[in-house]
Amino acid sequence: MSAGAAVITGFSANTSLGDERQAGAAARAGLARPAELEAQAWDEEDGAVAVVGHPVPTARGFQGEARLLALALEPLTRLWREAALPAGHEVGLLLGTPDLKRRAERAGAALPRARPLPDRLAALAGLPATGKWRQAFPIGHAGFAAAANAALQLLARGEVEACVVGGVDTLCDRLALAALGAEQRLKTADNPVGLQPGEAAAFLLLEKPEAARRRGAKVLARIGGVGVAAEPRSEEDGPLGQGLLAALRELVAAAGAPPAGQAFFVLDRNGEASRAADWGHCQQRLTAGFPGLLPAAQWDPATSFGDTGAASGALGAGLAIRGFDRRYAPAPSAIVLSASDGGPRAALRLDQVR
Repeated sequence: MSAGAAVITGFSANTSLGDERQAGAAARAGLARPAELEAQAWDEEDGAVAVVGHPVPTARGFQGEARLLALALEPLTRLWREAALPAGHEVGLLLGTPDLKRRAERAGAALPRARPLPDRLAALAGLPATGKWRQAFPIGHAGFAAAANAALQLLARGEVEACVVGGVDTLCDRLALAALGAEQRLKTADNPVGLQPGEAAAFLLLEKPEAARRRGAKVLARIGGVGVAAEPRSEEDGPLGQGLLAALRELVAAAGAPPAGQAFFVLDRNGEASRAADWGHCQQRLTAGFPGLLPAAQWDPATSFGDTGAASGALGAGLAIRGFDRRYAPAPSAIVLSASDGGPRAALRLDQVR
């Protein structure tokens, strides 16, 4: 889809630091609200271990699918109410969601049974997205960008007038903590390079520019394009930035490269050494292949929100949009990079509207 062919006219979120307005201000100030989680991890030597994470207050007491619904319902309902789209619009709902199959395998647990999350959310929020236009992308971190890519195609073909695109995940429930504990990925006194689990839900409303103009909607940003790829190296061997570079190459091929010094990166680094190394190797390759992209400012939302999994891409995009709107973004273009466990990689470009 050509650059500028879709615009963002709405953003909502539910995070450990509040809604999209509170979260944007808190992240800019470098604030965080870590707390001991209700659920515990299991260590073979120490037994049950308390875990510090970044829980969302409204999700307290819920587990599994119920927790995802508790995270997502309020911001989705609010976004839809504030959008006030004309009646009769064909609307899509496309979501990045956790890879529960992988999570259950790592935890040694049975795969939870649940209805497709977009179906449940559309029904509960009163969103008139028919079954044809509801889809989940259960691949973790890169799911939001995959959902956005699918939304751009639906809009380009004229199959929908608007798309709600987002991500929702929790790394704070029992299943996620069991999987992370089994892989020894949690940040503890014995593992200072682990991650702190977080959770969030974030949603963006995408429309064609002409449709937004007709109804007088405020345009928050443009989507310049999406690149998706896969890391060829296994998790055991450790990623070397090849998948991230491939996603960036696809993005540049579709949308062009921002002028030198005119972009910043929103990353999903979470404190893990392997994720930091993946981006580090990618930067080395970028210096040779795309010298205009570096040096550039880098944002790490996980510092304030913990690792928010499949919600990280949508939340990162929303924080960049808040930066554009409040005039503190370090550059007029943001590149949101996402690296899923298991290999999927994605790069999404947002451009400020002046």
